[in-house]
Amino acid sequence: MPTRRHCISCGFENPPYVQNYCVNCGNALASERRRWARWQILALVLVIGLVLLAVPTFLMVSTPSPTTTESLTNQSTTTAILPTQTLSLGTIVTSQESLGVISSNPVSVGTIGTPIQISATVTGPVSTVTLVYGPETEGQTTEVPMNPIGAGEFSYVIPSNQVTGNIAYYIKASDSTGRQVNTTTYHIVVADFNILPQTSSFTVYRTRYAVTNIQLVSINEFTQPVQLSATGNPSGLTITFSRNPAPIGSVSLNVTADSSTPCGTYPIVLVASYLPPQSPEVTRQTTLDVTVADFGLQVAPTSVIMQAGSTATFSVTLTLQKGFVDPVSITLLNLPQGATYVLTASNPTVLAGWSGSTTITLQITIPPSTVAGTYPILIEAIGGGLVHVLTVQLTVA
Repeated sequence: MPTRRHCISCGFENPPYVQNYCVNCGNALASERRRWARWQILALVLVIGLVLLAVPTFLMVSTPSPTTTESLTNQSTTTAILPTQTLSLGTIVTSQESLGVISSNPVSVGTIGTPIQISATVTGPVSTVTLVYGPETEGQTTEVPMNPIGAGEFSYVIPSNQVTGNIAYYIKASDSTGRQVNTTTYHIVVADFNILPQTSSFTVYRTRYAVTNIQLVSINEFTQPVQLSATGNPSGLTITFSRNPAPIGSVSLNVTADSSTPCGTYPIVLVASYLPPQSPEVTRQTTLDVTVADFGLQVAPTSVIMQAGSTATFSVTLTLQKGFVDPVSITLLNLPQGATYVLTASNPTVLAGWSGSTTITLQITIPPSTVAGTYPILIEAIGGGLVHVLTVQLTVA
């Protein structure tokens, strides 16, 4: 079959030609094969273009677009407090589409032992409004229904006996199908106080007084005065405070022991009390070990008959009670004229203030010129501001 030629310029099929050039226009002729190849190329380019245009449209249709509406799910009624978040004052609004909106003015501060009222406004088709609260750190949480007080208004008062420290809480609302919406977790900083002694142990001598300090500590800016008291003190031991009621800060503690107070160590409970308005009393306490100390003096015999110019011997026992740490000195008074005495201690360290007992040998020598008669001799022991006196009868025959 002869090859068909075509003039692309003038459009004639098999025009007159010379050496493959059109006689009419002078341009080169195209064979049928070449013309068909060109149409194939044009068709392929067209198909590729259509495919490239269709791909973005397919991607836009098949990729789901993000939604700005929070999905409604059935949430569990767990009582666990939500993670800690920074509290900002003002009205907080939490909502889920078609469920409801909780508007609450968060409570941020409270006082120990004082009831705290939580209020919320709820709109939407909710059936129950619940308050979940508990200690901010560890402890059991409480979940209670809030009381309706008006159209969409709810309230609940956390009782005073549950306001014992910082509190975390949130409010949740549910509809009849169980769908639920929560507020964020709010935090209530509760003002509190404490009482701390300057020292854990303390000593006072009988017939004397001693002073130490206690510290009333403010927690979370507690500013109220507190009443101070002490329990556990024995008969004869009096405890007073420099200020009572006392504000937050340092307070002097005065301890006085009379001569009848039994020696020993006593755990004294120091109590600081705060009475909130229309609420039970709140107390904080600490223990201070108070030691009542003294020293004892005994002599034997208590009377001696002797001749002038002779020596009489006595045994004096000195005992330092626990907590007594001062040195003790012993002297004799009212001796006959010219008489002398000598003291010899078996344990001289007791005289220096070490606890324990020592036996002291007392020898009194009177001159030959001593006039016959009875002489009351005073044995005086002095230490730590205390004075103890014993009397022995010395009879000169």
